[in-house]
Amino acid sequence: MAADHVMLQRLVDAKDVDGVLAIVNIDDIAEAWCEGCARDWSERYSWADDLLRLRAVAKREDLVRESLLKLVEYAPNDEVLTRIGTGPLQEFVVADEPRVTWIEQQARASARFRVALARVTIWGREPQWVCERIESAVGLPAVRSNPRWSTLRQTSLDRARRAFRGVRGEHKAM
Repeated sequence: MAADHVMLQRLVDAKDVDGVLAIVNIDDIAEAWCEGCARDWSERYSWADDLLRLRAVAKREDLVRESLLKLVEYAPNDEVLTRIGTGPLQEFVVADEPRVTWIEQQARASARFRVALARVTIWGREPQWVCERIESAVGLPAVRSNPRWSTLRQTSLDRARRAFRGVRGEHKAM
């Protein structure tokens, strides 16, 4: 990506999503987000995270869905997949039937998506039907937000990491 990160950050700060998308594509955004995540968010990459947090982006369902798929594709390791699950993917999971159905479809199609989804914390935040369907899609108990579930959370993470190690070949070489 040859775009200037300072210019991109200015556009993001101005909430100019179309201006950003005129300069970079979803692949560029996902690559920058994953790089930033892997490098502890240096100034060079923070625009991508800020962009994906904008309400103007959240209102564009197709953009969010494509971004999530690209983030999973570009994630270089299980730590970044974990951060996708605890960040953008967690924000995406809500009590909305079409969204939950889409999440289930993606989880069936991609072991890497399931690894990220395994880190979403939704119990106590979303209705039980959402939690049960996400658990079923992951194939593991969902992460509970209650501290008494910390052992279950670690067990789920360990299982997700083992699953990821078995599918490393699925992700795009960087």
